[in-house]
Amino acid sequence: MKKRNAAVFVLTAAVLFFLWPARAFAQEEDVIAQGISVGGVELGGLSKEEARAAVEACVEKLGKKTLTIKTDTYEDQITLERLGISWDNDEIIEEAFRYGKDGNLLARYKALESLKYERKTYALSLSFHERQIRSFVEKLAVYDVEPVEPTLVRRDGAFVVEGGTNGIRVDIPATVERVKETVNAWNQETLLVEAAAEITKPERDPELLRAVKDQLGSYSSNYASGNLGRSQSLELSARRLDGTVIYPGETISVSALMGPRTIAGGYGVAGAYIGNDVVDSVGAGICQTASTLYAAALYAELTIVERHNHSMTVNYMPAALDATIYAGNSYTSPQKDLKIRNDYGYPVYIAAYAGDGTVSFVIYGKESRPAERSVSYVSHVISEIWPTEITWTEDPGLPYGYQVRTQGAYAGVTASLTKVVSVNGTVAERTLVHTDKYKMVNEKWTVGVNQALAFDAAGNIVAAEPPSQKPPEEGQESQEGQPEQTVPDGQPAEGNTESQGPLPEEQQVQEPPPQESAAGQEPPPEGEAGQQV
Repeated sequence: MKKRNAAVFVLTAAVLFFLWPARAFAQEEDVIAQGISVGGVELGGLSKEEARAAVEACVEKLGKKTLTIKTDTYEDQITLERLGISWDNDEIIEEAFRYGKDGNLLARYKALESLKYERKTYALSLSFHERQIRSFVEKLAVYDVEPVEPTLVRRDGAFVVEGGTNGIRVDIPATVERVKETVNAWNQETLLVEAAAEITKPERDPELLRAVKDQLGSYSSNYASGNLGRSQSLELSARRLDGTVIYPGETISVSALMGPRTIAGGYGVAGAYIGNDVVDSVGAGICQTASTLYAAALYAELTIVERHNHSMTVNYMPAALDATIYAGNSYTSPQKDLKIRNDYGYPVYIAAYAGDGTVSFVIYGKESRPAERSVSYVSHVISEIWPTEITWTEDPGLPYGYQVRTQGAYAGVTASLTKVVSVNGTVAERTLVHTDKYKMVNEKWTVGVNQALAFDAAGNIVAAEPPSQKPPEEGQESQEGQPEQTVPDGQPAEGNTESQGPLPEEQQVQEPPPQESAAGQEPPPEGEAGQQV
């Protein structure tokens, strides 16, 4: 009896074992089993349509999150929605739905039972539009930073190096790949991407500039500040040269640094050497600036690549120590220039000042010459010949006999410049730098030849009054038929004034109020149209 009851119990348990899962399988047939998720979204108890909607809602929520890209100087953000976020493994919904529904009864039972101890999680595969990623990354190029070249400035007697910072240029293709890798491996936490960037250094090394501290050479010259046009040009050209840095191996063009010599550009008008004449021209004064810089560069022992002396002597520099500039058709490619090269291992800095009748240049760098060594320059006039004649020019626009000196005489000079090197005060070396020749030019006068003109009491040129036509007195013969009168000695005859000198004082026509001579009163001037001085 006992054996029979035991058999009935076992049979009943077996029936219950198979009937319960079957009933449970029937209940789970249309939904996803409990314990299954996709990308953190619980899908248990949901139909396939409900599960798909739940995942899409999750992706839409993820689209509100932001991606941050940063560089060393800038960062930008964008929502994942704008990057075209989507999920591209829709098949996992079907796979999740089929879990625990395939295989025989025992296999299905085991699969479902395992979910009680270990959840089944499917990865959510997200994708983004590469074109939208690239478009976003390309905007970073706007924030590329160019390298800032170092500059050397002098403030309150001390040098300061400014700038000298690196530049950053975003590598667009590499940054796009970084973004793609980051979003593909995203764990739904913070999205931060360091942009791939190329660091570009300045061309100049700021450390070289920091070595500039020592005075290498200097020179000053004086000018007449009352000559406003000339002073204007001289002072402007000095300001444009002030602060110039010449790096090792670099050559500067002084003409180019001075800029175009135009009235609009700020230059004044004064006299210039054109051939043997002194003529008003724009740019007066720049050659005294150049000459003073030339002398300072010699004392600093910089290399002079190009230099020209004037055609006639100047009175603001010793002979053979001057330097002229003539732009011709282009100030950047002048016919005559002063070019200076730095052959030291460190930069040099040019400090310039012009004002109150003095123009000065000081050249700074890193002193590498022995302390016991010094240099000086000796100007030596080899020969000097003054003209003995006067050049006369007839002017039909002036009353007959009026004379005025228009240009002083210039001596014909040959001069040399010698470099003297001393060690502990003893001359150790003498070197001829160059020998220059300057033209001899006659003193120039202009004489009036127009008998129809005269000066009034105020000194203005007016028409001369015609001579009286009274009949000849008794006993006098008519002028008609009389021989032509000769001009007293020293008075130029009409049409023959080329070799005549000035009239004796008692025979000269009355002059208007005194006029300043065009030459010989100021330092020989300069101009863009001719050789500048």
